[in-house]
Amino acid sequence: MRAVLRLIRLPNVITALADAPAGYLFLEGHFTNPGRVAWLAGVSACLYAGGVALNDWCDRSLDRAARPERPLPSGQVSPAQALCLAIALLLAGLALSVAAGGRCAWVAAALVGCIVSYDVGLKHTWAGPVVMGGCRSLNVALGMSAATGALEDGLIPLGLMGLYVSSLTCFARHETGRVRRRDLAAGLLGMGLAVAGLLSLAASVRSGASAFIGWVVVLSCLWGGCAAYVVQRADAFTVRRAVSVFVLGIVLLDASFVWAGASPWAAAFLAACVVPAALAARRIPMA
Repeated sequence: MRAVLRLIRLPNVITALADAPAGYLFLEGHFTNPGRVAWLAGVSACLYAGGVALNDWCDRSLDRAARPERPLPSGQVSPAQALCLAIALLLAGLALSVAAGGRCAWVAAALVGCIVSYDVGLKHTWAGPVVMGGCRSLNVALGMSAATGALEDGLIPLGLMGLYVSSLTCFARHETGRVRRRDLAAGLLGMGLAVAGLLSLAASVRSGASAFIGWVVVLSCLWGGCAAYVVQRADAFTVRRAVSVFVLGIVLLDASFVWAGASPWAAAFLAACVVPAALAARRIPMA
């Protein structure tokens, strides 16, 4: 079981659970349909876990040399088991999206298309980071699809999430092999722009706009400190640890969307997802 949880990156799955509520609350402002949002959180978890399992199945030959400790190259999970699990999880996510109703199934179908295209062919091309950013944006859009507002009203959060995750994907490519400071700086700059871009939501904050600006400044300072440390060290081990921190940061990005669309209290509740994800990361690697 632990090998399976490592295969699907359980801590990362926990961070994905925050995306749908964040998108919903940004457009709706409060939970008028918590049941549907719960369904969509399940969709996010299934599709994320299935996508990661499929990713490792596709990269199993590369991981034998670069990441031999992972479940597939180490023999803890067989390729057939990984592929069956990936397909089952992706189908389960689609089924849950149909059960949620409304526009959810269409967004989930687009998300599955992006996941499969990334894992099977685009991961190692220039388009890979862009597609991965699109996957996470669509995960947020899942929540928006359950709200009564128009998806077009959520373009700024979707764009910021896409920029952050695309930049993080570029940055994470240096987990193994040669590390170049210039390439690290490019990924870090993109993530920094996404964090600073949260200020564009300040005018629409429903309560505590001044505190929201302070929150964004604090996030920017934390990002800057991490960025300076990583560029200074510039080794694969530091990059791998930083990737885990920056993945946890996606939850704080989600919480910022919730603050802008709902309230700081709802944002604090969502940000608490960092705690179980970080605890799980102590036993199960995030990268």
